[in-house]
Amino acid sequence: MTAVPHSITAASALPAGPQVWLAPRLDESRLAMMAGLTRDDEHARCNDLKRISDRERFLTGRLLARQALSHASGETWPCTAWSLIPGPNGKPYVAAPDGNLQISIAHSADMVAVAVSPFHDVGIDVERMDGAARIEPSVLSDRERRVLAGCRDASAEFIRLWTMKEAYAKRTGAGVGMDFAALDLDWVPDRIEQRIELGDCTLDCRTVATSRGTYSVALAWTGGAPADWRMRDAA
Repeated sequence: MTAVPHSITAASALPAGPQVWLAPRLDESRLAMMAGLTRDDEHARCNDLKRISDRERFLTGRLLARQALSHASGETWPCTAWSLIPGPNGKPYVAAPDGNLQISIAHSADMVAVAVSPFHDVGIDVERMDGAARIEPSVLSDRERRVLAGCRDASAEFIRLWTMKEAYAKRTGAGVGMDFAALDLDWVPDRIEQRIELGDCTLDCRTVATSRGTYSVALAWTGGAPADWRMRDAA
């Protein structure tokens, strides 16, 4: 894990468990009005993205991450104080001002998701469920493929499985290089909410209906404390 500085936020101000922030993607005009809340290096990285939608997702994610970190610190630090650095496989880490807060960022279509956790590693993923997803057998275990073959809506169930696997990989920092087929998840089809325990890791998957479509959101974390899920507006 990338080294981070010592915490300078009072422990009593930190949340007991992970906090999940979900927000719709903001358009460039609204993001331009809040340009002062993000850093120059983030804008430089954003400018390397060719598609407008990708730039909007990236900046919305960074803006939401800053809001989530400030909230998790008990508003000890403002949004502009936070510095995020990329670690191995692109996993972001909090460099300052409080390295004891762990963060994960994900986005899909018109939705952005951020998870913040005190002290413990955390991973989040979001995928849009509208439309037929292509099932990738290579990321599934033999048992998962058998269960999926008997599902009423195999496409939707594959998306749920994939978001959980991706969240787990992001928690560990393994990213897309992980052997996903080796991660055999004992999930229950057709559930809009479910939780799976994998050793010291908890996986929480939810189907979230919004005005921007229906999404599968999965959270992976350690520490045992319950997660706080809320829909928020990055603006």
